[in-house]
Amino acid sequence: MADPCKPRTAVAAAFELFLARLQGDGVPHVVLRGVRNFPHHATGSDVDLMVRPQDARFVELVLDGIGRRMNCAVYARHRAGFLTQLYLHGRSEDGQHSFLTVDLHTSEACFGVPFLEADELLPGHTDETGLQVPTKWIGALVNFLGPWLSGGVIKTHYLETLAEVMGTEDADVRARCRRWFGLSRGDGIADAVYARDLKTLSQMNRSARRSLMWRALMHKPVRRSFAMLRFALATRVRPFWKPRGMTLAVIGTDGTGKSTLLEALHEVLDPAFRASENTTFKLRAAALPTLDQLLHFDKRTHTTEDFNRPHRAAPSGPIGSMLRAAWYALDARLGWWLKVTPRRRRHCLIVFDRYFDDFLVDPLRARIRPNAWTTRFFAKLVPRPDRVMVCTAPLEVVRARKQEISEVQTDQQLRGYERLAAERPEAFVVDTDCDLDVAVDRALSALFPLDPTSGSPSK
Repeated sequence: MADPCKPRTAVAAAFELFLARLQGDGVPHVVLRGVRNFPHHATGSDVDLMVRPQDARFVELVLDGIGRRMNCAVYARHRAGFLTQLYLHGRSEDGQHSFLTVDLHTSEACFGVPFLEADELLPGHTDETGLQVPTKWIGALVNFLGPWLSGGVIKTHYLETLAEVMGTEDADVRARCRRWFGLSRGDGIADAVYARDLKTLSQMNRSARRSLMWRALMHKPVRRSFAMLRFALATRVRPFWKPRGMTLAVIGTDGTGKSTLLEALHEVLDPAFRASENTTFKLRAAALPTLDQLLHFDKRTHTTEDFNRPHRAAPSGPIGSMLRAAWYALDARLGWWLKVTPRRRRHCLIVFDRYFDDFLVDPLRARIRPNAWTTRFFAKLVPRPDRVMVCTAPLEVVRARKQEISEVQTDQQLRGYERLAAERPEAFVVDTDCDLDVAVDRALSALFPLDPTSGSPSK
């Protein structure tokens, strides 16, 4: 149970008020998963909610309205068949940022094929926390089957709950398993669950999924074939032109605290996105070898100490600079297609520690001539991240941290990065001459802006 003395995050408080509003308005719903710590949801957690299809739009509007009142906002939505994922961000009065994912179901489905309609779960019953939840045995069965069917994941908590329920509701569980999977396979699944036989359940996963989908398709072939097609388009095709998650490039001159701020941001943001898919690239998602590797047959030509002298080598001539810029632009484009786009099928965070934009302000680092028009040209061909964070600080602060380049060059770069941020609509500046917590708050407030008058995402 949740600690009643523990303060709730902004999104947890908004979600509690949202559920109270649904109950007050008499909207049929049940909370499927993610309620063990209610109402103290940890940041980055997710909650599954089942509603009728005709109520789904109204429920979204209610959540939006509650968010505006509670300084929260739905910053991203993803629709895939019978599931709408709503990603909620909130900022409390003390400046703490929190995140919550609300998975809004209108049917339980396996790869887009529905097998349990909302009306079969509604109405549920009220549990000890005051939440509307499914009848115990069907809720335990659905909670176990969800991750098991979709990804072969056996969650111990759900398995134990279902096995305990079968002690008193064995007939109901078996009848439902037979209906969904067939007589023999349904009994096999029920037996394996009751025996907590993880090996057998793992072996049966693929065949059970095929059986479930086949039986569902045969029951309503046209409707459920379209549902499968719609799911495939939403999850496999649409991400190529409407990707999910966020790409963030962090740029700035040496000494502005990029690495420290980025490390702190990861601690806050990683749980809010799909942590297993989150990735950080240095400069680019490299698909091609570096020019140093290419020209010297992959032999190392520099030492670790050389990184403390970023301008150690003279820039190339006009043609060499053009070729360098073209090579890195091509590498950035290929790396984006091969390494970034596939990951963005899911709600993940992809960070670039420096980006091609750095060559516009500090071209000497890549041995490119300053003010080369070719660099500006190729920069227009490089994929644009969703957001670009420019780290800056007063000159004296930067010089106290790093003295790898001259004071004149440092000052020029600081002003150059600020001009670049003013030219890019997706860019914002974070002054790091402050406590780390304040800098993190500034960065998160820019990444997830709220209109101070309405609490909704600013346009």
